[in-house]
Amino acid sequence: MSKLIFSLLIILSAALAQSSCQYTKLSSKTIEGSAVIKDLRELGAEFVITQAIFNAPKHPVENEAPYSVAKTYSVERRISKGVYSFRYNVLITPGESDGQDDDSDLDPRHTTIINATYTISFRPSNGKVSVTSYRYSVRFPDVTPETSSGGMGYGDPKQENGPSDDAIDYVVEHGIKDGSLRDGKYSLGKVYSIVFAEDTYYDKYLVTLVRTDGYTVRAQITVSSPGGGGDPIDNYDYVIYTNRL
Repeated sequence: MSKLIFSLLIILSAALAQSSCQYTKLSSKTIEGSAVIKDLRELGAEFVITQAIFNAPKHPVENEAPYSVAKTYSVERRISKGVYSFRYNVLITPGESDGQDDDSDLDPRHTTIINATYTISFRPSNGKVSVTSYRYSVRFPDVTPETSSGGMGYGDPKQENGPSDDAIDYVVEHGIKDGSLRDGKYSLGKVYSIVFAEDTYYDKYLVTLVRTDGYTVRAQITVSSPGGGGDPIDNYDYVIYTNRL
């Protein structure tokens, strides 16, 4: 009898371990109610766009910023040993998001359409994040659309510098003051995307900031020069994204 009970316990443990590794599809209510899930969706989309522009094996998409998520088909979640894995299946198109999550008015004859699936690993306890896998396919328009970006385009994070030390110092100092950052010394981590806007003289960076103990936050840092390229005084703006699920 004891051997039978022991065998059943092993089978039960294996079944529980397997179930904990399965992805669970999240409801629209859960997705929209979580700032982290939505923020990570945008981070992954920016990562994919950067790859599609600068690292496409054959046909890169047009380097015209911004691109955004037009439709979220699904978000799945898996939790293992304190690490949350989110798998997104989304539609990405040029232009600002209108927040409608609707692809019914997209015209593939005139719009670049990117169907992307990517997985993001996130540990809430220390904020560490990484894109662990991604794939995408592109439907190019039949007619090349007119460029209307006003000089906005993406920079290659592998080739361009991230935000300056002065910008990082400003964000850390003011982020600690306003409570959006925990106290400590931070440095630049990974640069996920860079958007340059020549006509309006600003650069926008999506990055991580890493504290000396490894605690990580995601941040969007905007550097603008009000007087244009000849103005030595830069203005800084920032958004610190929460790690609270």
